[in-house]
Amino acid sequence: MRFYTTDQLGPNRHLTPEGFLVCKDVAIGRTGDMVYAPGEVPVEAGPDGLIRITRDADAVFHDDTIASFQGKPITLDHPPVDVTPRNWCSLAKGVVQHVRRGEGTSDSLLLADLLITDQATIDAVRDGLRQVSCGYDAEYEQLKPGYGRQRNIIGNHVALVEKGRCGERCAIRDGDKSMSAKAKKTRWTDFKSRITAAFKARDEGELQTLLTEAPEPDDPTKGEAREEDSNGNSSENGLAAKVDAIVARLDALEARLGATVDRKAKDERKESENEEDEDDDEDEKDEKKRKKSEDSASTRDQAPSASEIQDIFARAEILAPGIKLPTMDQAAKPAAVRDSLCALRRLALTRFVEGERGRKVVLPFFGGKDPDFKTMTCDAVQGVFVAASEIAKRENNYEAALSKDAIAQTRATTSAIVEINKRNKEFWSRS
Repeated sequence: MRFYTTDQLGPNRHLTPEGFLVCKDVAIGRTGDMVYAPGEVPVEAGPDGLIRITRDADAVFHDDTIASFQGKPITLDHPPVDVTPRNWCSLAKGVVQHVRRGEGTSDSLLLADLLITDQATIDAVRDGLRQVSCGYDAEYEQLKPGYGRQRNIIGNHVALVEKGRCGERCAIRDGDKSMSAKAKKTRWTDFKSRITAAFKARDEGELQTLLTEAPEPDDPTKGEAREEDSNGNSSENGLAAKVDAIVARLDALEARLGATVDRKAKDERKESENEEDEDDDEDEKDEKKRKKSEDSASTRDQAPSASEIQDIFARAEILAPGIKLPTMDQAAKPAAVRDSLCALRRLALTRFVEGERGRKVVLPFFGGKDPDFKTMTCDAVQGVFVAASEIAKRENNYEAALSKDAIAQTRATTSAIVEINKRNKEFWSRS
């Protein structure tokens, strides 16, 4: 696909006459295994507390998947909700175009051209923001605890992020001569992180690809790797030495992994025992609760636990059966994850009050007036969300109990009628 550009910033980055930024041949996705934390996907975690989801070529390069990303918006980080016509103007920073499967050594990558039209986002990319992460819906199949398969991937947006799940492999790359010094310094760190993630995921294909890649010649870490012999001659053997060291460290990490899991379990048991020994004074508990309420703003910087996420998902299903649950991105910032969960609560409550039953439950909280969940704080929404879901859950249980009683009563009545008919038949047969 051709773009009319007048300035070239690099082999794959160009500017249009208006100043829009064109980034060509950007890998936005790949095949292979991806590692998730508990609660991010609907698959049970393995013994090590991680979930490995595989995406094969049939899923990543399906015609519907490729078409679903065509023309979708580019965002600056992941928004807390899907991009729709209602919020497009505030969230979209550009357009995804020419989505296709890579060729040759890139045949495991889903490529696209990015047309970035927002000045702040263009500046961020030119300053070193290069990694991308797709926002999408998908179906998951659990193969066994800790392992699953992803399929039916339908794209919503492509986000520019500081650190994506795919790492530098899914990023804007073109030699990066204009990349900031700060971005250059992090290149080797990201490279090591990608090797570690691929090792943990047992992704042999990703490891093979990484071991053939190397930092660019202008990477500061490569200059540090130069060694001199007794005659003062230098040799660039630092990369091989660093890779060997990383592999050795990963071998040691794997050997210690089991011990780490066991130690963590012991620590949790010890912490639980300590909690049982604490004073149960009610005044002290009330003071702790009050302080926690006062410090609620700081929880935005704390990642929600897997149990907290699962509880929110379960309550959302009670209020709005069949509601689309977001996929939690392990690499996302805690504040972004909490914003996404807050948006889920708002949506579930909005759908709940659309029905007569929901209005009877929720409106008394607001003096009989229709609530505007969009203008409420996340803390306020959470309070209504928990209360409404508890009431709805109890009503569901009550209705289920009534249904069982009705069924039992019907069966008893039917049995009685059958017995009466039987007796009448026997009586008249003797007459």
